[in-house]
Order: sequence, then structure tokens, then C-alpha cells
Amino acid sequence: MEISKITPVLKAYLWGGKKLNEYGKQSAGPIAESWEFSLHSDGLCRSRGKTLLSLLEQENFRSLGEGIRPENTPIIKFIHAAQPLSVQVHPLPEKGGKNELWIVLEAEPGSFIYCGEKSPETEQETDESVENILCRLRKIPVKKGDTYFIPAGTVHAMGQGLTVLEIQQFSNCTYRLFDYGRTDANGRSRPLHWSQAQEAYRDGKQQPVAVPFFRVRKEEIKSSRFLPPQKTFSTITVTEGKGIAGSLALRKGDTLFIPCQTPVMLNGNFEAVFVSPEKETRTGGKQPR
Repeated sequence: MEISKITPVLKAYLWGGKKLNEYGKQSAGPIAESWEFSLHSDGLCRSRGKTLLSLLEQENFRSLGEGIRPENTPIIKFIHAAQPLSVQVHPLPEKGGKNELWIVLEAEPGSFIYCGEKSPETEQETDESVENILCRLRKIPVKKGDTYFIPAGTVHAMGQGLTVLEIQQFSNCTYRLFDYGRTDANGRSRPLHWSQAQEAYRDGKQQPVAVPFFRVRKEEIKSSRFLPPQKTFSTITVTEGKGIAGSLALRKGDTLFIPCQTPVMLNGNFEAVFVSPEKETRTGGKQPR
């Protein structure tokens, strides 16, 4: 395969807004997420008129790198929260869940996230009510440029007024604990998943933290930069400015797929996030909650 610009998949969840229009995403209604790179069946990105997955299947996934298959690839998304996201948790990767990373691109005054507990749970803090969960969560003020790693099993939520780039493992499994009593256009509430969420939370407290299947770096390109061939594929997502990759024009919101063993010359003045996979997961100590 050649270096390709990716056509994203847009998701119109009820908490989305219009901010992603500024990143080149166009839709008649609100946009909550733009899946920039995904080989997952819930959001198959396209390139050159076909799904990226089908193009890779035609060459037996050689462009991903030796030993890398779709399940080893990240999912990369722009997310805009015009309203708060649900309070949620993801199960461990071995149970179909994911670790994820948030890079804050824009934050309105007073923006925050919930991430983990204020203090370790005690036997007296086993009340399963929504009120008790919310009061135990750490509320963290955020600003542009902040980065947060959200391990699987961590209860978390994104507050309103945030635009982030999310890099996550190959999963679309989320268990909701609380959704602010919202209903969709048909007056229906989104389902909550109490028992599954509690199991994922308990698993997360016992499981060593895993370093996910991706490497991420933020970089500012000024004038030019040569990227030598790599053993695995990589992606470049432009978060500000514009430039050129080879013969492809780049602007804010674009994402490129770079096959393995493919050099590329970057020119222009732009900020971007570079992502590539890790073949193995390394484990560390337990994540404090």
C-alpha cells in the first residue's frame, strides 16, 4: 500500500456538537466522534474508495508490519463533548475492553474530567448508589495540552466543553454507570450496565496496569522533517496548521496511514500526533485509584 489519507467514520451521539466542523468534519447534525483510524467493525475507516480493512486484507496485512493484525491496532478518534459523557468504565483487554489515552486539544473555561477515586475504597464505601460513586470520583480540571492515561477498570467521564484526541485499544466496549437522566430524540434512556461495570471495576483494582498496544508522541513540524522507514505502520493526525506529506496536502483534522517500511517527507508548519503499535503488552505496578 501507499501512504493514504483516511476517510473517517462520524458518530452522532446525543452529547456531540459542532466543534469538529473546525477539524474538517462535515455533517448535517451534531458530531460526537470522528473515528480517524479504525479497523474495527463498529467503525471501518475508508481510503481510496474502499475500507482500509479490505485494502489490507488484499495484501495479507503486510503494510501493518510483521506479526501485526487488526486486533493489535489502535482506534484513534477526535471527540467533542458539547455535553458531559456518561460516567463509565471499560473492562480489561482480555475481557474485550481497553486502555485509552486522552490528549486535550481544546478546553473551555472550567472544563474537567472524572478519573478514578479520591481515595482507596474501604469496607464502609461499598454503597452502590450513583450519588456515592460520583462523590468518590476525582474531579480533575483540564487545559489544552494535557494528556491522561485511562487504564481499563477505571471509572471515568469527560465533562462538557472538551475536544480531545483519543487513542485506545481495539475495542468498543463501554459500561455506563450514570447518564444524567438523558433521553434520545425518541424519549428513550440509554441503557446502564451496573453488574458488568462493577465487575470491570473490581478487575481493574486487582490487575497490574498494562502499557497499551501503541506508542504516541506529539510533535510540531516546522519547515521539513524526514521520517525514515519503520518496522510497523504508523499514523499522523494533524491537530493544528497545514502541510504536505509526500504529495498529499494536510490540514487540521486530517489523518494519514503510513505503511511499514515506507519513508515520508513532511513539509509545512503544523502540529500532529504520531501513533504506532506495540506488538506486546508490558505490565507495571498497580494503578492507584
